[in-house]
Amino acid sequence: MSSMSGEWQCTECNSLNAVHEDFRDDETGYVSECLDCGFMNVYREKTDTGKIIEDYQGHKHYYNNERAVCEG
Repeated sequence: MSSMSGEWQCTECNSLNAVHEDFRDDETGYVSECLDCGFMNVYREKTDTGKIIEDYQGHKHYYNNERAVCEG
């Protein structure tokens, strides 16, 4: 898996307490998450076909719940 992460400014609340990760393996895409308001941008596509698997923007993504369980 090839991956790169860095800082991101939330497009909803403008917080800098946010992270962004690009990835490329059997899927290509990114995950951006605001750690203050919980807003997420998630984009995933199949690398070999370019078929979009997920294109999400919002506050109620299941990745938010996974992080909450890990931190809980």
